[in-house]
Amino acid sequence: LLMVRVRGMFSLASTIWIACADPARTLNLPAFRLSAFTLLFAVGLSLLQYRGMDSNDRNDGGVATAKSILNGRPVYKAFQSRLLGPSVTAGLAKATRQPFKRIYKVVCVALLLFGNILALVLFQKYAGSWEEGAFYTVVYAFLSVGLQARTYVPLWDFIDFLTMMVFAWAVVTRASRRLLIALFVVELLNREVALFIPLWIMIDSVQMSRSDGGRRRLRIDRNALLGFVLMVSGIAWTHFARNWHFKKESFVMPIGIHTIGDQFWMLPRTLTILRIGPKLDSLMAVLMALWIAFVVVTEWKSGIEKRQKLALLLLAMLASILMFGLITETRIWISTIPFLLWISLMNNRERRSAQIERPGEPFPGQPQKV
Repeated sequence: LLMVRVRGMFSLASTIWIACADPARTLNLPAFRLSAFTLLFAVGLSLLQYRGMDSNDRNDGGVATAKSILNGRPVYKAFQSRLLGPSVTAGLAKATRQPFKRIYKVVCVALLLFGNILALVLFQKYAGSWEEGAFYTVVYAFLSVGLQARTYVPLWDFIDFLTMMVFAWAVVTRASRRLLIALFVVELLNREVALFIPLWIMIDSVQMSRSDGGRRRLRIDRNALLGFVLMVSGIAWTHFARNWHFKKESFVMPIGIHTIGDQFWMLPRTLTILRIGPKLDSLMAVLMALWIAFVVVTEWKSGIEKRQKLALLLLAMLASILMFGLITETRIWISTIPFLLWISLMNNRERRSAQIERPGEPFPGQPQKV
């Protein structure tokens, strides 16, 4: 299902094989060179990833989309609020006196590089193993390439590759509210997916406790107000940014999206999009929806409050994609991938911890001692 060349797929498969071995042991690298190997690994992976995500024709589409936002004539009005990437690229192009397209490519590769380094560091630190962290990093890059389908890759998707990884990590590790607020401000300038951050703050503010009689009691802390204020502020900013400097859309959807209500409500058109859209893209959309639904059900049935909250956030993301997105543009599913991977890693870690607490029981796949 990956829209990459055979050469790129072979190189990426080779990288996966290397990533599954501990470099300090397999390659006999001294400890002080491990960071250099990690950097080299991230650079190679990022270049291969960019090769798969962007070819010349797709790159021209991304450049044209960024320029249209700066000119107030976006493809769709919803794009007009996605100012971060185009503004930074235009500023760097002006400061360096380089062509906009060249700086655009540099920014895209840099975002992938920082995203892969950050993913590798976070995964490795949480898993406690370089090889497991590298494996999840490669899977993240692999899926991000596969979900690009045949459409061009806009700049905000490259930024999301970095910011959504941080958001998922912050959710799983219960990072500070200050980090979430800072991330919200950055992501709000990039894309309206930032509204999931205050939604998570409100979800996480709900606590379940048991009274002396054994009854479950619902308690909501003051962070719910913070999440509500951020949500309202984010919606207000998005509305303002979509109208400020906006002149007209450069493209009108052929499936009847003309009014504000049409732009924000895609669910009645989902079946039509699946029917008229490319078959492969429709299949990938269905598979992603089923994957997310399976994880939501599994996490909710666990009965663990932390995992149930994650299930609610994933459910909200799935509902948002179905209601507001063109689901056959498979790149819109990329924002959910970090959460799916972090949930998998979290569950693996909890299973290992449970086995350590019960040393008499064998690990899965380990033979019983006679």
